[in-house]
Amino acid sequence: MRQIFKLLYWLMSLPSLSILQYILGAFVQNRILWLPFGIYALRNRAFRTISSLMHPFLFLCVFWGIYVFFALILGWNVLLYFGYFFTGLLILLSGNVIILDRNLYLKFFNLFFVANGLFVLFQIFTVNVGLGEYSMIQSNLAVQTGGNYIPPVFITKPFIRYSGLFNESSPYAFYLCICFCFYKIKGHGSEKYLFWDILLLVFSGSKFAYLFILSYLMFFSGYKIVKIIASIATISIITLILTDLKLLIEITGGEVASIHKRLDGLLGISDNGISLLGEGLKSSSNGDVELNMFSILIGGFGIMGTIIIFLALFRFYTQIKFNRKIVFVLPFIIGIVSNGSLLIVQYSLIIYSLLYFHYENREYRLDRINIRK
Repeated sequence: MRQIFKLLYWLMSLPSLSILQYILGAFVQNRILWLPFGIYALRNRAFRTISSLMHPFLFLCVFWGIYVFFALILGWNVLLYFGYFFTGLLILLSGNVIILDRNLYLKFFNLFFVANGLFVLFQIFTVNVGLGEYSMIQSNLAVQTGGNYIPPVFITKPFIRYSGLFNESSPYAFYLCICFCFYKIKGHGSEKYLFWDILLLVFSGSKFAYLFILSYLMFFSGYKIVKIIASIATISIITLILTDLKLLIEITGGEVASIHKRLDGLLGISDNGISLLGEGLKSSSNGDVELNMFSILIGGFGIMGTIIIFLALFRFYTQIKFNRKIVFVLPFIIGIVSNGSLLIVQYSLIIYSLLYFHYENREYRLDRINIRK
């Protein structure tokens, strides 16, 4: 049984490289391949017992399964709807992996963090010595392999917008923000991980990272003066964006131009009309829809479906019981704007981490299911 648990983490370890891309020519996240093993694990009574915490995801599986049926009838992109259904089912089954073996999750979380950091060093080296074509060997996304994508230089060499084991700097920064929350809450024994996480965030060149840092300091810093400085900086940036974006783009050398694009995407959601039940999911990776979550979900599930999805996620969140869980809301909210697909592994990591801390002091241990170590 424990080998099945380990397999889940192995399949999660390369989020931008798909085994099925080589076999079928379709990018399917490797972790979806764990589903047959998760279903097989249901033969164990303890694993078969679904925590009430996971009921919202059971509901979402049914909800997304209904939309798979609609997609087949209406000729929508059924593969994307299957993606939501399988992701919901994966979270539902894999939640017990975290609940029943928290130590294994912590080990994976630490090792995955280290692996990403080591790959960042590899990317910095290859880009700076003229071997940039090897810097993205961890990804086989068509949009990158076809365009010979290389992590761009940030300000000046040797700094680059590294992506770690992810496909771009923004998704990696999203992941680093989740790690920051995790290690900040974990506390004792996580200081070295937290130090390197902050360092990677600061030099990432990602606007996601800097927005997170400012927001965290503004809302959660223990020092009043730090909160004031962060608030002034945030208000100044927002004022420039709203009043003189061209000046801000000139000051930053064009670095904030994408912020304007993200805001346009949010503000333009209603331009093409808002459907009550959706008009079909579209791929954000191909540029068919904006990257924010509202554009993706409202287009695919309509305004009613989007409300239902958020209510289910909120229900899960309200059932989680541990101090400082609100910290994880920050990367989630920022992710909504720039990395809006619920299919990506970052949102699953937030859910897993919330489960980890919820059960930290509870009697859910390996002896419940008689797993051989």
